[in-house]
Amino acid sequence: MFLLIQPLKYWDLNGATLYHAKQEGDMLLPNGKVNNDEEDIEDKVRFLIKACEGTKENMLYESVGKGHFRKEETFWNDADNTLKSHTLRIGSVRLNDCINRAIQIGIKVYYRKDRKDVIDTNRCLIDSNIVLTPILSFEKVNDNIIYTLTLSDGENEFAPCDSSITILTYTPALICINNRMYKLQEGINAKILLPFLKKRSIDIPLRMQNEYMKKFIIKNASKANIRATGLDVTDICISPKGVLSLNRILGNKASIELSYRYDNITFLHDDKRNAAVSLIEDGEVVRIIRTKRDFIAEKRLCNNMLRIDENWQMTKDNAVAYHKIFPDMRAAVAWLSEHENAINDLEEYDITQQTSTHYYIHGYEIKRSKTWLGDWLNIRIALYLNDGTKVPFSYFKDAILHGQDEIELPNGEIFCIPEEWFSTYGGLFMMSSTNGEFMKLHKSQLNAINHQLYNIEDDQNIIVPTIEDDNTPTGLRANLRTYQEEGFKWLQKNMEAQTGCCLADDMGLGKTIQTIALLLKYKETHKNAAKSQNNTQKADAYGMVDMFSNFFDANSTQEDNKTSDFKTSLIVCPSSLLFNWYNELKRFAPNLTVCKYTGTINERKKKIEALGMWDIVLTSYRTATNDIDDLTTISYGITVFDESQIFKNRSSQTYAAMLRIKSNHHIALSGTPMENSLPELWSLMNILNPHLLGDFKTFQRNFTTPIKDNLEDIRTKILRDTIAPYFLRRTKEQVLTDLPERQDEIIVCEMTEEQHHIYEQEMSKARNLIASGTSNEFSILSAIGRLRQVANHPHLIDCAESDINISGKTSTIFEHLEALRGTSHKVLLFSEYVSFLNLIAKEMQHRQWQYEMLTGDTQNREKVINHFSNDNDCQFFLVSLKAGGVGLNLTCADYVFLLNPWWNKAAEEQAISRAHRMGQHRSVFVYRFITESTLEEKILELQEHKQTMIEAVMPFLK
Repeated sequence: MFLLIQPLKYWDLNGATLYHAKQEGDMLLPNGKVNNDEEDIEDKVRFLIKACEGTKENMLYESVGKGHFRKEETFWNDADNTLKSHTLRIGSVRLNDCINRAIQIGIKVYYRKDRKDVIDTNRCLIDSNIVLTPILSFEKVNDNIIYTLTLSDGENEFAPCDSSITILTYTPALICINNRMYKLQEGINAKILLPFLKKRSIDIPLRMQNEYMKKFIIKNASKANIRATGLDVTDICISPKGVLSLNRILGNKASIELSYRYDNITFLHDDKRNAAVSLIEDGEVVRIIRTKRDFIAEKRLCNNMLRIDENWQMTKDNAVAYHKIFPDMRAAVAWLSEHENAINDLEEYDITQQTSTHYYIHGYEIKRSKTWLGDWLNIRIALYLNDGTKVPFSYFKDAILHGQDEIELPNGEIFCIPEEWFSTYGGLFMMSSTNGEFMKLHKSQLNAINHQLYNIEDDQNIIVPTIEDDNTPTGLRANLRTYQEEGFKWLQKNMEAQTGCCLADDMGLGKTIQTIALLLKYKETHKNAAKSQNNTQKADAYGMVDMFSNFFDANSTQEDNKTSDFKTSLIVCPSSLLFNWYNELKRFAPNLTVCKYTGTINERKKKIEALGMWDIVLTSYRTATNDIDDLTTISYGITVFDESQIFKNRSSQTYAAMLRIKSNHHIALSGTPMENSLPELWSLMNILNPHLLGDFKTFQRNFTTPIKDNLEDIRTKILRDTIAPYFLRRTKEQVLTDLPERQDEIIVCEMTEEQHHIYEQEMSKARNLIASGTSNEFSILSAIGRLRQVANHPHLIDCAESDINISGKTSTIFEHLEALRGTSHKVLLFSEYVSFLNLIAKEMQHRQWQYEMLTGDTQNREKVINHFSNDNDCQFFLVSLKAGGVGLNLTCADYVFLLNPWWNKAAEEQAISRAHRMGQHRSVFVYRFITESTLEEKILELQEHKQTMIEAVMPFLK
């Protein structure tokens, strides 16, 4: 893309437009305007597009003319000189801003005088970073005065008519000479050049001299350099004062220049004149005054600047200090603020601003205080300017959250926001609710702010639980590994601090046993020993309660069986994991009484009356969602959400049900707490720590949208730091040094000729659907689903007319299975399409191979799993993703076949971890089968994008 400057219809104004570029040889052709609604364009480009719109006739009319003329055409035809001058100034400022923005982000700038002209790629406008000074010369010849204007770059001087000059803007003045852009000295209007673009001088007759001087020359005399020859001149000698001028230069850089002021005459640092001539109106006569320079005094002023800042830039001879260049205005203002007192102490300098806006360059003080109200921290912050004016810190909130460097203070000055404020206060503004100078944070959000800044580390209101080294519950019938003991202590620490948390260890590292240890510790710590023993005696031999025994006598109540500070704990998990949780509790914590809240409606009704009698209530997400009214009649001590990604959708009934569960403490278990997007993270944390990430709309504004556009945004770090205390993640590679090697390989499958023909037909249908404009999200997803299915086997879309018995993928799969047939290896075959597994099973039956299959329709899961695990002749286990992607321990297998790629790489990792986990003693081989030239290849690319976002946000992967 490129920025094109070209004349508007009226008043010598120029406008700017951002175009897509199409290059043909040395010609650059505009290939359509760049629009704000286009995807994949940066925010800086969007701001540039908006700035370009402001340079157009209609926007200038809206800004200037609408208040004076009802019709735009009337404004351009009938406006007076005052309105014209004002419009030229507004247009000049806006076009300058466009050019600065384009240069800053590396977009090339071109000028085209006529729309028919060819844009030459070799004529890109280049920023010269040179300021030209007009020199006005007056020579008396007889009774006439010869008026000449030249331009000086500090070393050379030339007449405008000797160069081809294009005026881009008038004030601020920006001109173009041979494709190089030059600024005119601050305060000079480019109109002063107009008489000299075609001729070298103007002859002013005697009768017109005073009138001409008053009308055209006087207003520029104080800003330009003047020479006079043959005229009466009055000499004056005074001491100079140093002037430090703040300037904005092209590319949004800034400079502070040292010049020397003699009354109303100022000499720039590189001015080679010994004196300056000025014009003064004295009644009816214009007098000429010559001011001589004091070079010794000027040298002293230079040396003083070097004492203030030894890095002040030097001239070429390394003798005289004259200016300092800064990367942006913020850095220049910070320098002035830092050195203001030292400069003022010398009493020989004035600080001026040669900018279109006035910046606040003085010192300030930030005052902070804090108070606690329950679990809420109230922080009070205010900014005090050097004159005592107080500005509530919330005044800067929007600017900091939107990355704006500058903000207008209530007094009209522009305040440059220090760069460190964005990291220091960004988290505070994002996470807190704000009211004036007060900001309120929940205790769970404290990691989002700088603890030292607010003395949080030493705050007596912050509970930092101390966990003893030898803290394992006495009733636990297992030896925890070192990392598992650390995980148990981490869970206990969060429980004591009353903060919800997510144990996100890699699959196969024992999240279940760490959680059981906490549940057992909770009972041993809180429950009355005598009553606990009484309950245990009424339990069965394993400590599990039989709901159909005479467990309760007629007079017992829930409160009889628990103390005031102990509550029943609730475990919610997928239906497929109920038997696993039951067996693990039975095996490792027989002292815990457990109620399996399952069965028919009538069976569950009988159990609901006495839920509080048990240490643990174990149920599934489906049952909990259906019976949420009954399950929320009591409050729980600990609620465990296993495979918590199940309620990642905040619009689902499951999420709404889990949100209603009342509990002292919430724990989530998931190897994939965030599978696809940041809203899933919000859903989880809104249940674990409801105040942590604020409401969903605020979270979307503060994090989801900015991070999606830019992973390097400061918000990524703020979000990561905020959630870090509530996630614990260890990978197998980190903690299991004895875990066998895992080898991954992608197997690319070629489609058969018939399969390829059907795939192209489906692809054509999908294109036509989108092109028709009648498609909706559902129809597009359906078309995508059909393409994915054909990539596996055409029969998956009921292709009855096809006589294809085997696809390219199934052929490749069986080639690999055949190589393993009859060996000691066992293979897990995962697919999200049960229909595809059925096709594989049918072929295995034809070949008379033994296999097992696990899907959502499987009735006796335990029997199926045991047969595959224990029968050496049963080598192959066909597993659907939803039914077997989590909660299975299948370390008897050492080969994993992923028959089709899934949108989410984390789900694949869960499936692989059924075999590659603790207890595996052989190397694990993972084969991913991908059909060439199909949508499956794009899915692999999408997996990588999602993984990048997850790694940027989740604290355990930073």
